[in-house]
Amino acid sequence: MTVGDTYEATYTISNYSGSGSVKVFSNTTTNPARNADGTYTDIFVASGTSFDFQNGSTAITCSIDNVSVREY
Repeated sequence: MTVGDTYEATYTISNYSGSGSVKVFSNTTTNPARNADGTYTDIFVASGTSFDFQNGSTAITCSIDNVSVREY
């Protein structure tokens, strides 16, 4: 990833349980919270050289599969 470039991340959340949420996070860029099974696409500007999935302070259980990231 290149800082300042725009990317599209597509992923599938399954077996979701809990009251928290999942977000795509790139250093300081946070996307919408996801709190249900489904396939999602998020667009973000890279503010670092990597991204990850994060949740808030509330515990959740889920699987994240079929992850793809491409320059937008």
